[in-house]
Amino acid sequence: MGGSRGLIIEKKPALRDGRRRRNMEKLIDSFVVQVLDSLDKTPIAPTKEELFLAFLICKNLADLCETGTAILNQMGSDKIRDLPQPKDVETCRLILQRFYSDSMFIPDDNMGSRPNWKEIAAFDQVKSAGAYRIYRVIRNNVIAGPTGVNGVTGAQIQEAIKRHDTAYFIKNFDLIFMNFPEQFKQSLIRFKNFVSSPHVSQYHRDCVWEFFESLLEIYLDEDEHLKKLRALPS
Repeated sequence: MGGSRGLIIEKKPALRDGRRRRNMEKLIDSFVVQVLDSLDKTPIAPTKEELFLAFLICKNLADLCETGTAILNQMGSDKIRDLPQPKDVETCRLILQRFYSDSMFIPDDNMGSRPNWKEIAAFDQVKSAGAYRIYRVIRNNVIAGPTGVNGVTGAQIQEAIKRHDTAYFIKNFDLIFMNFPEQFKQSLIRFKNFVSSPHVSQYHRDCVWEFFESLLEIYLDEDEHLKKLRALPS
């Protein structure tokens, strides 16, 4: 009898963990629906190459969240008041991970990652369209400039990222994610403070800047990236 009770007690934490995971998955599913419902519904017909760049942006954003979590884990809770909250960062990462699959990316010495076209073609079509809409929103903001905002152009945002212009970046960071779903946007907004917080090391600041430089490079050299992708075997 005693052994049986011990077995049941040992299982309870696992059962609770399983319930937590299922509840979190349901919560993330509901957030994904909100993201899809909130994005610009303008009809799209992206090529497979454009979809790959969209998946890459979503993966890079998820990687940024992972980097943010690693930075926060090295800091005391008293030092992160103006920084993203760990639970918000993790929620954002889990949402973003629904818009791509790691199996889409094949490590490549020259390209960093090359596409697995079979996996891309098999991916959920609704989420594929959502990934491209996320890609399009950011591209419009950093290339054409956020709509309806006087005095801020895409060129200015680009220059601020290239020059690591902290003051301009802090002031206008939110505009990079303008027209993003609100829940999503709020999880990302505090990332701007990683480049200015006195509690964040220069090394970690550079890591965050490097992410935004990489993001910008994808958009600025989009035509060249698409050309290289089209030259790859299907």
